[in-house]
Amino acid sequence: MMIYYSTTTIFTFIVLCVLSSVSSSEEIIFAGDSDISRWKKTDEIYENSVNVGEGGSTCRQWVKRIGRNVDKVSPKTAVLVCGENDLVDRNADQVSKDFRKVVEQIHAKGVDRIIYMGTKPEPDTKDLHKDYREYDGLIRNYYFDGEDKPDGRFTMVDVYPSFVAMGNPRSLYANDDLHLSKEGYNYWNAWLQSALADNSCIRWQDGSCAVRTDNGGGGGGGSDSAGGRKQLTCDWVGNNPNQRCDKQYRGSKLSEYCPSSCADC
Repeated sequence: MMIYYSTTTIFTFIVLCVLSSVSSSEEIIFAGDSDISRWKKTDEIYENSVNVGEGGSTCRQWVKRIGRNVDKVSPKTAVLVCGENDLVDRNADQVSKDFRKVVEQIHAKGVDRIIYMGTKPEPDTKDLHKDYREYDGLIRNYYFDGEDKPDGRFTMVDVYPSFVAMGNPRSLYANDDLHLSKEGYNYWNAWLQSALADNSCIRWQDGSCAVRTDNGGGGGGGSDSAGGRKQLTCDWVGNNPNQRCDKQYRGSKLSEYCPSSCADC
């Protein structure tokens, strides 16, 4: 007996097959410190993902463990958070070198793309905020302002200046003034989903694309490394630091966004 299927049934079957193939190729690993381990329901929000975050862990520790974690999952994308815990007793230059080692290992394992969620200006760690800004600045300069043209395999969600632009309200943080609250993670989820959907944007700030692989800004009022103008980068600040480092952008001096460029001011 021959069985006939309606056009709707066949179309539904095709759509389900397509969706299945797309999701299986978008496997994600979340790796890093407590910002990752406390990120709830990542396995539900991001299909075919795994969260291997560990509270209190450092970039130095992830240099030794990221390889075996990636091997277990064989992901297409890695979401990475590390560095804040290292900066308690190490300087930004040392930590950024470990960060690059982690990134290099992930890429060496064949992962297509890494999305780094930047440091955050937690109310409880104000004595470390200068180090946070310097650390993120070193990462920006290395991956976006270096001699090699960005290839789109590394993306930064620039959390610190994005939170500062909002006024860094306490509602973004848990009761300990250190970790993110549900509201804080809501922003992270929105920003990460935007980053996952746009492979050509390599740095996000304030929910908009700041830098693309062609060095252009996003179309929706995006900003670049040091502020809200297209082509305004930390290199631009460093070309004339005496006049530019003290300029204000959203309540902060450009030197706070580009500490390395303004070191000699």
